[in-house]
Amino acid sequence: MSKVPAEQQRERLQYILENFPLDETQRAAFDKSTRRICAGIHLIHGPPGTGKTRTALVIILTMTALDLRVLLAAGSNKGVDNLAVAFVKAISEHPKLARWCGRLVRFRTPAHQLSVLRADNASNRPLRRHKGDLSGSEQLLEPYQMHYLAEKHAIDHQSEDQKCAEFLAFLDQDREGGLSRDATKGLKSRLEYISRKIFTESKIVATTLSNSIQDGLRFEGGFDPSALICDESGQFLNEMKGKNICCGRAQPPDHVKTCGTFQNLRIFLDYSFLSE
Repeated sequence: MSKVPAEQQRERLQYILENFPLDETQRAAFDKSTRRICAGIHLIHGPPGTGKTRTALVIILTMTALDLRVLLAAGSNKGVDNLAVAFVKAISEHPKLARWCGRLVRFRTPAHQLSVLRADNASNRPLRRHKGDLSGSEQLLEPYQMHYLAEKHAIDHQSEDQKCAEFLAFLDQDREGGLSRDATKGLKSRLEYISRKIFTESKIVATTLSNSIQDGLRFEGGFDPSALICDESGQFLNEMKGKNICCGRAQPPDHVKTCGTFQNLRIFLDYSFLSE
């Protein structure tokens, strides 16, 4: 599936595996998730401490380094953040990976994104109401949150994009004296417009399974992932227990049941991501 030339694929894969070594079991799981995907889906299951998160990280780094888009999901925000933090730390420590793997965006519900933007009246950094300062993982992920990226995008493009300028004007108005109902609708509309721009330019979207069916993420010509990497996938796959990772793009096998309209995303993969 990757269109990266085979020689570059080998170079990038070698770099990743040298810097993020896997043991024999983890490497077997990695190979089955990237080269030999059976029925369009692969599951990794094991008790805590067996390296599932590390294996998932190496799969994510490999896919994105090969210019493939990934939907990173979990049943809970904590599960999403665990994988997202691991990815951010990896690209922060390895400039090559930052160039190869592209941008991650942490996507919460549109209502959450809007509430953070409207609650932050003093700086570009959100305040947690009644909960003290941001946690360590929240601080690390803050530059990748959609609300942060949306405001930055608007600032960078306000001179040539009228909707970006309007978005910033609505925020200024809100911080100075609040918004009317119509103005609030205008702010929401501009945020959705900018969010779609960001999705289109991103390599990874990290969100919960329930949030992945949001209309703001599913739009024609937008974020079209090559694979789903799912932690806590017991909440997604029928009769699966514990923490698993599933990758795929073909239709799931008959015994796998999808959750709600999530099957409409069609984010299962076929064949192999890598050149043999």
